[in-house]
Amino acid sequence: MGIRQSINENPIITSVITGLILTLAIVFIGYQACRTGPAAPFKPKQFFSVDDGATWFTDDAAKLPPFDHEGKEAYRARVFRCPDGKMFVARLERYPPVILRKIDEASKRPLNQRGNDWIALQEEYEIKKPGAKTWIPLADGTDIAMFQPKCSDGSRAQPMMPK
Repeated sequence: MGIRQSINENPIITSVITGLILTLAIVFIGYQACRTGPAAPFKPKQFFSVDDGATWFTDDAAKLPPFDHEGKEAYRARVFRCPDGKMFVARLERYPPVILRKIDEASKRPLNQRGNDWIALQEEYEIKKPGAKTWIPLADGTDIAMFQPKCSDGSRAQPMMPK
C-alpha cells in the first residue's frame, strides 16, 4: 500500500496530521518573529562641531544648537563630500538664545496646541561659514555657497547625513 492510498483511505488522520504541521509552522514563525524583541526606536542623527567645523561628530538630531558637548559649545555642522572623497563643513548653524527659549516654551505645550508659530521658530536659526566671525539670520543668508558648495574641481558637493 502506497502513501497516496493511505491518505485517501484515512482522511481524518490526514486532516489531523496536516493541522498539527500547520500549527507547528505558525508557532515556529511566531516564535522567530518575537524572539528578537521589539525594534529599537529610530533616532535620527545630525553632525555637530565644537571647533568651528574643523572636525565634527554625530549626536541626536533633536538637540538644538548650541548645546554643551564636553565643556564646549556644539553647533550643527552641514557636512558635504566632493567626488574625490574629501568631506568638509560648508556652514554651521545655531539658534539665538531668545529663539531657543521660545522653542522650549512652545515644546512644553501639547503637540496639538503648538501651532504654526512653533514650526516657524524651527526656521529662526543663524548660519555662518567656518572661520567667519559673525552669525547671520537664515533669512538674510544670501551666500549660495553655504547651501550649494562647490568642490575644487568646480563640481557640486553632495550633502552628507550621518548613519
